[in-house]
Amino acid sequence: MRISSRKTPVAILRSILGLSVKEFAEIIGKSPSTIPALETGRLPLSEDTALRISRETGVALAWLLDGDPDVRPYHDEVWNGGVYDRETFEEIQAYKKENFDFEIIPPEDTPDRLLISSIATTLPWLSIYSAARKQGKDKIAIYVLHKCFREMQERFGRDEEIEKQVSDRTRITQEDQEWTFHYDSEGKAFGLDCFTLTQVKGDCGFIIRKR
Repeated sequence: MRISSRKTPVAILRSILGLSVKEFAEIIGKSPSTIPALETGRLPLSEDTALRISRETGVALAWLLDGDPDVRPYHDEVWNGGVYDRETFEEIQAYKKENFDFEIIPPEDTPDRLLISSIATTLPWLSIYSAARKQGKDKIAIYVLHKCFREMQERFGRDEEIEKQVSDRTRITQEDQEWTFHYDSEGKAFGLDCFTLTQVKGDCGFIIRKR
């Protein structure tokens, strides 16, 4: 069931929040004349504007950019199950008022944290790759993935320093039918000094070792 007769996420969001054009414009740092253009779709919602709206209101960036009016708004935090409504918005705004210097400061980008975050982000690739292999199209899937990587690199660049730091701590070894992924951390992430991920005849398991 549609949750709004309006077509764009911005229109749906402002309707749910019950804000005037002026109030919404002030929150996201845009002029009041910009809001109707975003709501009608005359002005496409840019990724930067969507990011600003997401940061200021708490609604998920993916929901804004996907642009599907049939999907209810949600947000990425799990403290209330990802539900997003006016109450969620008001709680976020109240917190900001109590902490007027409120700013979301991301955790330090250590090699350990970035590696684990990258693995978690790319987990869907596992099921995609498995499905492609069953169809005999795994090489095509790998080509599409690498093409996507190249496009993202052209857009966002590449942090060669962090890549080298992770590569220097990583190695893959093979003995008979056993493949082992070794990673030596800084001893700061998850209380681990190092770990290995071993695959033996199709079975995977974590082996945690202390130095």
